[in-house]
Amino acid sequence: LLTVDNTEVPLSGEGFDNSISDFPLFIDFNDVEPPALPVGWVAYVESSNAAARVETTTLVNPVSPPNQLRFVPMNDPNATLIFISPPIGAPINTLRVSFSALGLNSSANSVQLGSYSVENGFTSIQSVNITSAHQVYQVDLAGYEGEDVLFAIKAISDPNTGRPTYLDNLNIALIPSEPTVDVTPDSWEFEPTHYGESSEEKEFTITNIGAGTLILSPEDISITGDDADDFTLNNLTETVELTANQSTTIGVVFTPVLEGDKTASLMVKDFTVSLSGESYNPNITSLPHFEDFNDVTPPALPFGWTYFMETTSGQATVQTSHLQSPLSDPYHIRFGNFIDADAELVLITPEIEFDINPLRVSFYAKVNNADGTTLEIGTWDDADNTFTSLGSVLLTTTYPHYFFEFDGFDD
Repeated sequence: LLTVDNTEVPLSGEGFDNSISDFPLFIDFNDVEPPALPVGWVAYVESSNAAARVETTTLVNPVSPPNQLRFVPMNDPNATLIFISPPIGAPINTLRVSFSALGLNSSANSVQLGSYSVENGFTSIQSVNITSAHQVYQVDLAGYEGEDVLFAIKAISDPNTGRPTYLDNLNIALIPSEPTVDVTPDSWEFEPTHYGESSEEKEFTITNIGAGTLILSPEDISITGDDADDFTLNNLTETVELTANQSTTIGVVFTPVLEGDKTASLMVKDFTVSLSGESYNPNITSLPHFEDFNDVTPPALPFGWTYFMETTSGQATVQTSHLQSPLSDPYHIRFGNFIDADAELVLITPEIEFDINPLRVSFYAKVNNADGTTLEIGTWDDADNTFTSLGSVLLTTTYPHYFFEFDGFDD
């Protein structure tokens, strides 16, 4: 109670312990309203510009929107900008810190990780040079020998420009005291792959992020799951021993047997990496088949469609394009010989799983600048890259509808 002139005024409040004792601690800066800092964290600023500051912001594409942390020197390259934690309930030399950071329009900014106390000020433990794009950095603070209990981050700006530094997804964890497996990436989706064929190999890096020696044998690594047979492991050939922060690599190839969505798990001891991929059959298996070339990102062709070019022009193309007014927006196929009048440019469909004798093909086509260009229709032999012409049409600068029948074709 507060007593004023014999009047008692009830007072109340809630006290809390803001020290950090539960690890890992993850901060994405989204639990505050910018420019406020997370509860218990404070800023120390010393600058010739009174507007220099450390704050949260929604600007410059946070890694985990809507907010991230910003160190703003206001063009003062000598500004001291420090982000200081509440008391840490573990020795600072037992901490592992990861974060994402960038220097705005600068590849000369850096971030110093250290400790802070009123008596000692900021003590740098390790410095990290950052780029102008968000990247993830990880630092062990095992080299610290002091007794401060406050963790701190100091942003150093480009000495020539004094540009801001942005930081997001701060994670503070304890350094493992035993060998610990980490695999990067920790998940992977392979590019769509024709069943019966193979994707490009994806490399995975295995690192001992703990202490001591990690002993890893080929038997410790496997692919499991219902679709495990659709992924091929290029495994270690012998046992390796990884001391702290040492790495080795393995590879996985997507080798689907049947079409469909495939999933499996790459197991490295008790670490799980999610694998996925789509296996497709690009063949034409039902009629009528319609293709407007709009389900791709130019210059890519639709799945299963390919091309053949024989030309002296380094700029010749067979590709999807938005140029020259497609009939069905936004895209159509563009054949460009780029002044090579003898160029052979062939667009090839997926395999057609029907007798083509009774088939009819229809299409719209035009030439860009002048009437008189011939478009040939025929078949393609993959074995020797041979085009067999079965007929042709004379194109104009309009977009007429053409029909062609394969009646009489003898395969």
